[in-house]
Amino acid sequence: MDEDENRPAMMCGSQVWGATSTTNIRRLQVFQNKQLMHVVNAPWYVRRKVIHDDLKIDPISDFIKKSSTKFFNKIPQIRNESLQRPAYDPAIPSSRNTTTTNFGV
Repeated sequence: MDEDENRPAMMCGSQVWGATSTTNIRRLQVFQNKQLMHVVNAPWYVRRKVIHDDLKIDPISDFIKKSSTKFFNKIPQIRNESLQRPAYDPAIPSSRNTTTTNFGV
């Protein structure tokens, strides 16, 4: 399998993954690294960053940031009411106690 086949399957709905745990992001990154190592037939001692740079492939976290930013910037132009940004009031306390990944989006 090559990257063109894996990334669409892995990144389906990635625009809303800003709320997922760091562990889940790491797992996706490990999977992508293994696939890239297999595709280029790289030995174990080659740094993953070198492979990503040579293939011009962003790490998962960077891809999610770009994808999310692009998606949420398009929402105001879409007339579908289901896709409009929900109202958010920071004064309302959240009952959520889990740690999330903050991509700064």
